[in-house]
Amino acid sequence: MKNIKEEKKEIIYICNTILGDANRTHLNRVLFLCKNYTVHIFARKRICSVAYKKASSVYVLPSYLLKWLFPFWVIKKVYFNLKTYNNKIIYSTYEPITLITAYWVHMLGMKWVADIYDDPKKIIILLQQSKNIFSYIKLCLRWIEYGYAKILLKKADLVVTLIKTEVEQNYFVRKDKILHITNGVNLSVKFPKSVIKEESPFTIIYVGTVETMRLRNVPDILYSLYKKIGFFKFICIGYQTNNGYKWLNNKVQAKCAEIALEIKGVLPYEEVLQNIAQAHVCICPYPNIGDLNPAYPIKIFDYMAMGKPIVATRLRGIKEILQDGVDGFLVAPNSSEEMAQSLAMLKENPKLCEKLSLAAKRKVRQYDWDIIHAKVLPALNNIILK
Repeated sequence: MKNIKEEKKEIIYICNTILGDANRTHLNRVLFLCKNYTVHIFARKRICSVAYKKASSVYVLPSYLLKWLFPFWVIKKVYFNLKTYNNKIIYSTYEPITLITAYWVHMLGMKWVADIYDDPKKIIILLQQSKNIFSYIKLCLRWIEYGYAKILLKKADLVVTLIKTEVEQNYFVRKDKILHITNGVNLSVKFPKSVIKEESPFTIIYVGTVETMRLRNVPDILYSLYKKIGFFKFICIGYQTNNGYKWLNNKVQAKCAEIALEIKGVLPYEEVLQNIAQAHVCICPYPNIGDLNPAYPIKIFDYMAMGKPIVATRLRGIKEILQDGVDGFLVAPNSSEEMAQSLAMLKENPKLCEKLSLAAKRKVRQYDWDIIHAKVLPALNNIILK
């Protein structure tokens, strides 16, 4: 635990974890808070060194304590370590356990801001894809946890969210309590320049979670593209859920073994950017399912900042970022043929690729995290002053 002299405006930040990739939503949010307030972080898991250095104090749940004890542990720490509650507000992330914890701490008499940058139901959606008995037991417990959190969320004083419609309709939060923002991009990152070699095969890259739900159309997309252009390379980067690597490899090999498939798994952020730099086209092939429709995928902002041609599905969140034919191509969520056709067109038209790349690079400037957070600051100050 680390301590620095407290200032007047203080935030008790309750989260699951904070990872160190420079363009992660939760990292950029907490850095913004630390820049403007005195922040005390309470986390269930590890905290990256960048967030640790910027916060006024950091508390991480000891490994010997069960995770479900997190709310009790936070209340004890807040009560005995922070002493007074004047000029403090609670700021929590979207996970059900952090929402429950925040509400309980909020009952000590502090204002509560909930940051719903992902759907609290996300863990349930992931567990529903698994078929083993342990997952069913875990799923039942998660449903109880989620149901309680769902009841509590509407009691927050402010909800900062990427999914305004869902928060309003599914969680019954009043419109006047909602601040709608998008994800953003850290433009202070030194993005590598494109390094495509003339002899390199046509290379497509996907960065994101490797799971059946998100990538279910990819095998058909790759097969359709192979029939149009012949040999190419497909690179897949990201962590897996429910044996996503094995599923993708087996499906692609069964469809067309001639494709050069590289599943690279989880890589450091700098290596991810280097791989993007070597690709001709980047894709976001999400179907219209689960919590994907309203999402603002962080990697799309990385693709744009690096000036890469993008082919993505025409989902609600993505349509707010990309304009079809201007700074990317948008295709129907379940049309493998349409996405393959767009990829084939980009392979044969370098000038079109350049046009999309330049437009995307210009467009992404309006999504700089500083611009996004400029909308959050007055709303937070208003809550503090109430």
